[in-house]
Amino acid sequence: AYPETARAVHEAGHAIGNHGLGGRRFTKVPVDVALDEINEVDGLFEDAGLPASHFVRAPRLEFGWPLAQRLSKNGRVLVGGSAPGNDWDTQDPEAIAKVTLRMTVPGSILVLHDGFDRAAEADRSGSVEAAGIIIRRLKDRGYTFHGLDGLEP
Repeated sequence: AYPETARAVHEAGHAIGNHGLGGRRFTKVPVDVALDEINEVDGLFEDAGLPASHFVRAPRLEFGWPLAQRLSKNGRVLVGGSAPGNDWDTQDPEAIAKVTLRMTVPGSILVLHDGFDRAAEADRSGSVEAAGIIIRRLKDRGYTFHGLDGLEP
């Protein structure tokens, strides 16, 4: 939905993953429906001039075994998350940071969204501000940050 942003993220050297389109639970639809949605996003990457992504993270971090197996056979890397910020419930930066920091341990994958409202005009400033707070506080604790590069198939 934001090809310019996706290109800028890619050009800065960051991985871009596939999360499907509608946020529907992949465990609540047939595997072929979930795969169609993932393939549709792959087409959007291609339309934006981006390489195909190997990374897939299911909405709500829910993969059923049949979908996980099919994705893995197709060379996909299933990405989870261990420190969600609950930013789908609030846009209070301190609240988002507090829950994320409480759940973070070495090796965590942080899960933040671009806001809790799917509308394009939604205010996402709380998640953005929380990301800065989280990064500063984790660096103060000695944490370092790494991309998903080592997870390539």
